[in-house]
Formats: sequence, structure tokens, C-alpha cells
Amino acid sequence: MDKAQIDTIARQLEDVFERMRQLHLEKHAKHRLKPSERNFIYLLTLFEKNQTIAPTDLAAKSGVTLGAITHHLNKLEADGYVKRGILADDRRSVTVVLTAKGQQAADSIKIEKMQRLRGLIEYLGPVDSQNLARLAEKLSNYIKTKSEEKNHA
Repeated sequence: MDKAQIDTIARQLEDVFERMRQLHLEKHAKHRLKPSERNFIYLLTLFEKNQTIAPTDLAAKSGVTLGAITHHLNKLEADGYVKRGILADDRRSVTVVLTAKGQQAADSIKIEKMQRLRGLIEYLGPVDSQNLARLAEKLSNYIKTKSEEKNHA
């Protein structure tokens, strides 16, 4: 593939990704939670039930800074979605749990996510869906490799 072909495809991808981002923002505008807050609540569901979750665990799992985690926790705690506590055996350790309101939001987020994915699979059909999954995996590996290269440079 020559440079002109690569540039044409790159522009097409850039356009598609921008349209997808805009649609994502429009969809989330009608929710009370920002997309980042919805993602944060969803992230909490990836931990085992009743597992003690520390903000540092959240930062490591999400790849964002502890400062960003603290910002989200402050907002979500003020809105009643999460509750922070302190471990009895280590008073310096802060834990995070979803409240009933937070669990309800998490359940709704999971249902919406699965409905969107099922709808996409039905729309694409089995072959294109499998191709999309394969390409998404390759994309994820590419991004991870580039990130690791950047961190080692």
C-alpha cells in the first residue's frame, strides 16, 4: 500500500471515529451521569462482589491517575453512587463500594451495553461480527504495544 492509500484510509477512519465519538456524546447527554462517570461505575462492577476495592486498585485497573480516581469518587460519592470507608485493620486504607443507587446504575449500564452489542451483532451478521471482534482485538493489541513502547522510550 502506498502513502496516498494509507492517508486516504487514515482519513476515513478518522472521520468514522469522530462520528462515533459524537454519537456517543449525544447518547450520554440524556443521562444524568457523564460518560466517564458511567465508565467508572461500570469499572467497579468488574471487581468481585464484596471485594475491598482501594482507589489505587481502580487507578491500576483503569489506567488513569489516582487524582482522576479521587475526582470521580468525590463526585459519585456526593451524588450517592459510591461510598468510601476505612479498613478497621489499616486506618490508612480507603475502600470503595457501590451504594444501592450505584448498583442500580451499574445494572442499567450493563443491560444497555449488552443490548447495544447484541443489536450491533444482529445488524452486522455473524461473519462481520466475528471479523469486527478479530479486528478490535488486533486494534487493542496495537494500542497496547504502542503504549508499552512509549513507556519504555
